[in-house]
Amino acid sequence: MFVSSTARTDIIFQNQSISDGHGQTLVSMGKEFVLGFFSPGASSNRYVGIWHNNVSERRAVWVANRNNPFQDTSGILKFDNSSNLIVLDGRGNSFTVAYGRGVQDVEAVILDNGNFVVRSITNRANIIWQSFDFPTDTWLPEMNITFGSKLLVSWKSYDDPAVGDYSFGLDRTNALQLIILWKGFAQEDMTGNTRKGCTRQTQLQCNGDSLWYGNLTNMQDGYNGSGAGTLYLRVAASELESTNSSGHKILWIAGVLPSVGFLSFCLILFIWIRRSKSKGKGKQDGHHSVMTSDAIKLWEGEETSSYFATFSFSQIRNATDKFSTENMLGEGGFGPVYKGHLPDGREIAVKRLGAHSGQGLPEFKNEVLLIAKLQHRNLVQLLGCCIEEEEMLLVYEYMPNKSLDFFLFEKSRRALLDWEMRMTIIEGVAQGLIYLHKHSRLRIIHRDLKASNILLDTDMNPKISDFGMARIFDPKGTQANTKRVVGTYGYMAPEYAMAGNFSTKSDVFSYGVLLLEIISGMRNAGSRRHGNSVSLLGYAWELWNEGRCHELIDTPLHGRCPENVALKCIHVSLLCVQEQAADRPSMTEIISMITNGSAILPDPKQPGFLSMLVPNETDIAEETCSLNGLSVTILDGR
Repeated sequence: MFVSSTARTDIIFQNQSISDGHGQTLVSMGKEFVLGFFSPGASSNRYVGIWHNNVSERRAVWVANRNNPFQDTSGILKFDNSSNLIVLDGRGNSFTVAYGRGVQDVEAVILDNGNFVVRSITNRANIIWQSFDFPTDTWLPEMNITFGSKLLVSWKSYDDPAVGDYSFGLDRTNALQLIILWKGFAQEDMTGNTRKGCTRQTQLQCNGDSLWYGNLTNMQDGYNGSGAGTLYLRVAASELESTNSSGHKILWIAGVLPSVGFLSFCLILFIWIRRSKSKGKGKQDGHHSVMTSDAIKLWEGEETSSYFATFSFSQIRNATDKFSTENMLGEGGFGPVYKGHLPDGREIAVKRLGAHSGQGLPEFKNEVLLIAKLQHRNLVQLLGCCIEEEEMLLVYEYMPNKSLDFFLFEKSRRALLDWEMRMTIIEGVAQGLIYLHKHSRLRIIHRDLKASNILLDTDMNPKISDFGMARIFDPKGTQANTKRVVGTYGYMAPEYAMAGNFSTKSDVFSYGVLLLEIISGMRNAGSRRHGNSVSLLGYAWELWNEGRCHELIDTPLHGRCPENVALKCIHVSLLCVQEQAADRPSMTEIISMITNGSAILPDPKQPGFLSMLVPNETDIAEETCSLNGLSVTILDGR
């Protein structure tokens, strides 16, 4: 049963508490929702939850401790010294309902839409935590369900709000489709294949050849509603005891062999026709080698998305004026990059993987499989690809203002980047990373974020590019490991460069370096000394400890930018590059720090790589191409 309401207030402050034993609750301002302690159904366990105030059947729409009930009514809901909202009982047990993230002067309020919010008192628009981000089994009005949000999960039973068997949310293979999942199914989107959705634990052999040896019943004509009947369902053979006799096996083989033979003949004929066409086209274009198996898979669309087009080699050749040197934008480890014009007038940038390139095929596949599935205004748009014989090309939207490093690290051009442009770039890159880490179909770690991989469109809006090194990351995991370390020294997090451990905090480190470069106009990666330090990070840390961070602000910005905001950006950058990944903030927290003028920031700890004299970023890459920001950098771990 639910406790009765004895306190008509909607807010709990840091010096207040809600006692289960005294029947205290919070009631929203319009008296729509109640938050308090309750016991569901016939259960004696105690939970903290939210329910409708004026509904005859009081059933909780949100439960804080659904898997961690308390055993008696001694529970107290209150804030601890770290601004976390917790529940304590008389036995010394505790449960954290909401994390305050160390923000001082906070309050918790139950709103009329059923959302329970922890927010800053000094800036109530600064929502630190909200129950809408952690739903249980009920979808309330104004609650958003996105790819990055938690799923709604059913109760275990009417008396037990623990996690049940069914969940509800957006289909990760289709943004426009809501689905209900049974816990026996697993979505297969972490492999990069987002088309299959839910997959069986035991795969069925559904090839169209099915033999049945029992009697059949016409369910429409034979069932009259009286008596009992038996309904047979087809299940995986591996889950049943073997009942096959030798006679059945003979019949099965006799039925399957003709079908297999016919399908094999059709497959051989199809491959022969495709190869004939491919060879003819190759001779016409001057290419005589054979497609690789990986290229065939991409070309046939088995691993590509429907969001981009496939171009013929002749189309790309004509668009780039036969790959003329005048249209070459640069050349990197992947191959040359060309500017081109499509017949409809669109300008494009073409990355061409050379036939004898020592690297690039894995990166090529990575970009096709990942970028084509990503849609965000701060990510470069992949228009399509071309695969013919050994030719592999990626077609992007062309960025007329090249890349960020083109402006940032050249004295005369750097002056063109005024404060508004730099803040647009800072916030845009942050939003792009938030999308990759949290809101995209797949959780993506970029692993090669740097100034040359930030492209600028006509309006100087930033677009993150070069996803050849990106990796899909398990949403349930906190860290992954690789033996093949890729990226650029000076931007790589220490735990990744030294041990191959990467996470979203690896991108946070790279973003911190980039943020510091944008504010200062100086490279972190290079042989130039900064004061008594050999890197920009070391120099910034030195000035921070001496209280002279204002000296880091780029000269063209002096007197033309709000110094307090610039100093806050430097502060945030030092939080991003702390040596321990666990100390770094998330990208969501970073954008809040930058845009929230009243946010209180913790002091940063020592950055990583303070004493390293970093060579130019091309030192770990065979070559880089940054004229249009389409670069590939590789380091193979030993």
